[in-house]
Amino acid sequence: MIRALSLGLLLAVSTWYPHAWSGERSPAPPKGTAMNNQWTKQATELLRLPDSEFFTLSEERRMALADAFSDLSQDDTAPDPAAVPPRLGLGAPAKVDIVSWGRLPVLLGTFQTGLRRWQVNLTSNLTLYVKERTTGQLLHATPLVSVRRGQIQLPSAGGAPPEGAQAGTTGTTMIMIDLLDRMADHLTTTGEIMVTAVAYDARSNTVRIRHEGPDTPPAPVAGKQSYVRSDLDLRPIIEPGIVVPKHGSAKGGFRIRIAAQLTDADGVLRTELNQPFLPAHVVLVRLDEPATIITATPLVQQVVRPDGQPAYNALFLVEIGGPTGHPVAKGEYQAYLDLGLDFLGPYPLKVEE
Repeated sequence: MIRALSLGLLLAVSTWYPHAWSGERSPAPPKGTAMNNQWTKQATELLRLPDSEFFTLSEERRMALADAFSDLSQDDTAPDPAAVPPRLGLGAPAKVDIVSWGRLPVLLGTFQTGLRRWQVNLTSNLTLYVKERTTGQLLHATPLVSVRRGQIQLPSAGGAPPEGAQAGTTGTTMIMIDLLDRMADHLTTTGEIMVTAVAYDARSNTVRIRHEGPDTPPAPVAGKQSYVRSDLDLRPIIEPGIVVPKHGSAKGGFRIRIAAQLTDADGVLRTELNQPFLPAHVVLVRLDEPATIITATPLVQQVVRPDGQPAYNALFLVEIGGPTGHPVAKGEYQAYLDLGLDFLGPYPLKVEE
């Protein structure tokens, strides 16, 4: 049974939320954002193969894709070869009948320097996040390589760092992952999913897959979270913004604020009472540790834009730490925001006592 969010609570906070938001703006885009967006577009095109090829990819073709991925990821303008940024890329079939095929292939490309390989152990830090469009759930995150009993993974930045040419040497992998196997019984229903790879402070493009399963998809679920505060705003236009603080206190608490205007195509869902809500999550990632996934499903306000098109205003904040926020441990994090169909980040975040 779907639980609707309390409309009375949302109306009660409408007087204070604009105050909480006023005067704050999204930080300037990180340096190199335009270049990263261009790289992501090129990597997406490179790994966009015919659906059937994901099931029949030859070794020769896989190696050719790895070479092309490596060439695309090189950066001759970097002042230090060891400082070339890591890259992650995903490719997947647009549509899969998992009953007939028995698997769901996702092609993963990675590129990193020797220094980066030492800084972040991909075996224990590369994770696939799978978002179900029908339900809004962010499914169980799956590590790149399963750590079997008895295996001991080297910690990130453990031992002596590589130096000289070894630090700047680059390595590329191109592997096929069976997402159906990784996700166990979570992908048995028919629906659309979005998949994103994350390795601490590196994020891939997001691929969308329509999969046909033996079961019908469940209804979307919106639940009330005490640490989420939301405002129903009737303005036809709102200024979008995301505020993720660079520092926060586990004891005193801090807030992540989001303002966005969305459409049905952006992943807005409805409760059983026909109230529109945004399926969202805050993902906090630390090195060599399981991610903290914070669910947020705020109601959104349906409005009509000046051009006559329907839209939804989403203004909400997520309280983290402190006496009323979602619990968080002290540490160095990279924050990611799963908002409807978008997976945004990373945003560096240092949480102190």
